Amino acid sequence: MKKGGVPLLLSIIFLTLIGGEGTPTMRNRRCSCITTSQRTIQLKFLKDLKQFAPNSSCEKIEIM
Repeated sequence: MKKGGVPLLLSIIFLTLIGGEGTPTMRNRRCSCITTSQRTIQLKFLKDLKQFAPNSSCEKIEIM
């Protein structure tokens, strides 16, 4: 490797390591509770229905 290639390679490695440090990670990919509703929902508007148990992001049972 030429003398000019070593500093370039080290610079690329350094910038890659520094760039990854500030990358945010999502621990929970589900939505947090914004609002709740007691309204009746018409079944024809539902495509999929999922129920999630209470957890750290929402203390209520989530039905989406």
